[in-house]
Amino acid sequence: MNADWLLALLVLSAAATTPGIATTNDPPLADAGLDQTTTRGTTVYLDGGGSRDPDGTVTDYDWTVTAPNGTTTEPNCGDCQRTRFRATSVGTYEVTLTVTGADGATATDTLYVTAEPGAPPDAAVAGPTRLETGATGTFTADLAAGAAPLDRAVWYVDGERRATTALDGRAATPDLDVRFPTTGTHDVRVVAVDADDQRTTATRTVTVTDPSDSTVDSPTSDPAADDAHTIDGPRVVTGDGALDATYRLDDGTGADWYLDDRRVDTGDTATLTLTPGTHELYAVPHDGSGAAVFPDGSRTVVADPEPNVHLGRTTNESVVTVDAYATDGLGNLRSLSVLVDGEPKRTVTTGGIERASGDGHQLTLLERLAGLEPGRHALTVRARDARGQVDAETRRIHVPGPPEVVSAGFVEDGPLDVYHPRLNTERYTATYQMKVDLNGVNPEYIEPGYATQRDGIVENGDWRRSQSQSGHLTFQRDFMRHNPGEIGIKSVVEWQRGSSTAEDTYNEDAVLVTTAKPIIRLELVESENRRQGFRGAWFDASDSFDPDGSELSYTWIHTDDGRDVPGPIGKLDVYDRVKLNVTDEQGETTTTYKILHWFVPDLAEPVVDKPGPYFPNESVTYTVKTNTYELAKQRYQNDTGGDHIDFGLRTDVGNVTGHNRVENEPGGGEGDNPDDDSAGASYIYHEWDVSVPAHELLDGQPNVTIYATDSPQATRTVSLPKPALYEPLNTYSNVTDMDVQYLEERDDHTVRKTSNPTRKDALEAQGYDVYRTSRSGTAYHLEKRTKTQSAAYDTRQREFANEMGRKLFLGANPTWSSAGSEMRVREWTETDTVWRNSRTGGGEFTGDTRRTVVDPAEYRTEWQFRYEERVAYETTEHYQYTVEWTETETVTRENCLPGLGCREYKDTITVTHSKTYEGERQVTKYRDETRTYWSQRPKNPAHDKTGARRSVKVENADYERQYEYSVTTHHERTERTYLASKTVQTQSAEYEWLPYETVESDRAKLIYTSNADVRVGETEPTKQWMMRLDAGTSLEQVSDPANPSNVVRTSVTATVELRTRLRSPSSGQKGQVQTQTREITVEESADVFLTTEESKNFISNHVNESDVGYE
Repeated sequence: MNADWLLALLVLSAAATTPGIATTNDPPLADAGLDQTTTRGTTVYLDGGGSRDPDGTVTDYDWTVTAPNGTTTEPNCGDCQRTRFRATSVGTYEVTLTVTGADGATATDTLYVTAEPGAPPDAAVAGPTRLETGATGTFTADLAAGAAPLDRAVWYVDGERRATTALDGRAATPDLDVRFPTTGTHDVRVVAVDADDQRTTATRTVTVTDPSDSTVDSPTSDPAADDAHTIDGPRVVTGDGALDATYRLDDGTGADWYLDDRRVDTGDTATLTLTPGTHELYAVPHDGSGAAVFPDGSRTVVADPEPNVHLGRTTNESVVTVDAYATDGLGNLRSLSVLVDGEPKRTVTTGGIERASGDGHQLTLLERLAGLEPGRHALTVRARDARGQVDAETRRIHVPGPPEVVSAGFVEDGPLDVYHPRLNTERYTATYQMKVDLNGVNPEYIEPGYATQRDGIVENGDWRRSQSQSGHLTFQRDFMRHNPGEIGIKSVVEWQRGSSTAEDTYNEDAVLVTTAKPIIRLELVESENRRQGFRGAWFDASDSFDPDGSELSYTWIHTDDGRDVPGPIGKLDVYDRVKLNVTDEQGETTTTYKILHWFVPDLAEPVVDKPGPYFPNESVTYTVKTNTYELAKQRYQNDTGGDHIDFGLRTDVGNVTGHNRVENEPGGGEGDNPDDDSAGASYIYHEWDVSVPAHELLDGQPNVTIYATDSPQATRTVSLPKPALYEPLNTYSNVTDMDVQYLEERDDHTVRKTSNPTRKDALEAQGYDVYRTSRSGTAYHLEKRTKTQSAAYDTRQREFANEMGRKLFLGANPTWSSAGSEMRVREWTETDTVWRNSRTGGGEFTGDTRRTVVDPAEYRTEWQFRYEERVAYETTEHYQYTVEWTETETVTRENCLPGLGCREYKDTITVTHSKTYEGERQVTKYRDETRTYWSQRPKNPAHDKTGARRSVKVENADYERQYEYSVTTHHERTERTYLASKTVQTQSAEYEWLPYETVESDRAKLIYTSNADVRVGETEPTKQWMMRLDAGTSLEQVSDPANPSNVVRTSVTATVELRTRLRSPSSGQKGQVQTQTREITVEESADVFLTTEESKNFISNHVNESDVGYE
């Protein structure tokens, strides 16, 4: 190290350690994320994870959300890294993130969220379809809000505005009474308007006739025909989701409805949910007129669901893997196609409706798309059935590339030396480095290469590769030359894209290789020892070499007396300075004055500090000393006025734990005569402490080596003596405790949800992919029967679970041929709903709540008791009695005697009189009555139970508010399918039902399909798309991985109990065996997923294969 370098180093060191000089405090970098567009009523997710602090870590997050009207909206968690809020208004939200670094510095970032109107309102109108002039008809609208609340309903009659009804809420059923003064066809229309001014129209058509028209009988009418009823309704029910259809009799007569000979409904209409297949439908009118069928006499209804296409795994790589499948409930699936930007890439087909064999129920496709241009593409998977129904799913994919060489060249500026095996590699090695911007390409598809037009370049090893977090791939390779010249390299990078290869090159770079000066190597011929310092020392330079391979010449120059001594061996005298010149055949010379830097003293026999015996897990300590030596020149003894000579010690095993440099009579002078006291001779030796694990001495004697610190090539070696050791016989291990951790690679996604097709397209333009589609409503696509189709041909395809099944099928069906096989990884998600008593936990709150019982009401049981009681009561009774009395009366009597005649006389008599009286009167009477009462026990032991009992509430039930959450679970399954195919004619010329109109309510569907020329062609769900943006992957340390196949490393920390049987080394204890028990901690990792049992075996095998755990 020259003086300039030393000065620069001291200045830099001082500057780095001077107190009071503060480093710059860089503020953090805030990253609130990209601007977003969503729909009203949806949840907006915010992520500040891209923020960072160059000086440390981000400690605090503060989110502020300003609504379109200027008010502040509180997010779900205002101080979290990730949070969310609900966009309840249409307009632009301003979201500001403030982050704080560890040192208190802050930074802000703002993103804007545009909330667009969501789903429009739903409208339908019901009312009479036929009226007479002057009659009043009542029309009722059925309105339901979409994303925004309802605002008003506007009524129109024949295009003229009639009324406006103010609304406020999620649903409404306003009415309008209308009278038509003229005959003909009239329209009643309602327009539903929501708070975002989105509008939906529903129309009811009314036929108005004169009252006299309905009373005129047709002279040609057939009474029998008038009594026949027919069914109105779709004969073919198609669409996605539930296959719902409504049927009625032509004149509105009530009936019992039968589907497949089972009564399913009663009334004037029947709304049925059909399963895929062919069904028999008829009605039995209540008027007894006989079974009603369709006008053509048929009873057949076909339920044909739309095919369901499922786009599973896709890869954003140079070769895009597409894994998809389609199903059809009726079994008439025809084809499954994959398209890129609307261009078909591959189509697999099957036959028509063959439900007996299961053909046509499912098609699968696993395709590797090579050769796509780098950039973003629209990948579409489309399924079509025999009825022309189509289901498709589109996903945005990104094809990476092309890789680009951004820099290439040699790391070293040169010139370099030619190769020589004794040179340090950095002197002759030219390292060529290429830096490649992957642009998203998988590094496994990149291969480096080079081109050169120069001879004599030698490769020194293979390419080395490394990848940075920024996505750059770096390649390095070493080159050298055996003779002077240039190493000139031009980089070539190959990009494997399926079966094709692309290249990128970079300009040539070169480094110069020149001849080298001789390299001096010295060896002490006669070692110094005590009492020989006055004699000097002899050194041999014949081990020196020229990297260019030429012969060397040697000159020892004594500067004090001017003597030049040729030859490789020279003497270092006491009284003069000596330098050595070594010259090669090219005339290049290397000179050294530091002859003594190659001096190394002998080592004495090492000494064991304690005699032992030692157990294998103990450490043996040695004392290692040099022989004493003397140096005559003071400049060789200390730093003052000269060089400092020092030595180091290294050991094959164990550690050097201490070092001591000992001087006898320190401060010795210049004299070299030990008998001359005035000379002040100094005798020096070095002493080291060495600690070696005892088990390392079981199989041999390790060495210790002394070396000169300025010339490490100058060494002397001695072996360590072996002490008495216990000899291990065998060891038993037992894992007593274990902790297993996994490093799992997980996909990072930003998820958005929308039911607006325009918003979906906008998200796809931003790189989002559709990964799940769900139903939010139903649209009915109506058809009219119009014209004939041409004959068409298609390719049938059959799938087999194994190759033997396909082989047997092909042997029996020569018209079929093999179509290869496909391996598919099928992925799907299932969403369940759970109720929670708080708005916490995983999943998404659906907005629905309920009130449920958490503590039921308490009741007591009471029995009915009875007893007899005598009671008085008032009543009416009939009575009768007779009264008698006497009276005295004087009466005249006549007394006649025969012959004498008669005479009168007076006589007193008593007369008795009587009179009877009767009537009704109130009386008090007594009777025994049975009394009852309710009680848990009798009031008197004599009271009996009647057998009746009742429950009486004593405490009301407790209720709580619960919240419904939607929880999504991911599933995956790998399948291999063997395919066979043949070409067949799929259809002949026939009339087609073509698209006519689309309505979104059952009432509107019924109005249109009342026309015999109109039918429901298919039903289509109003879709809601779950979209996500691939944000790469991250590694997470977990104890329970979600997907073992994504685990890249298993780390195991275990406590292992070791029981070792050892034989004593003492002759007096020959054959005596001792057992040693100890615990060790083992930490190991494997680049695969290991179960708990596998981890335990992994640790046990490691311990058994190692040196019984002594390391």
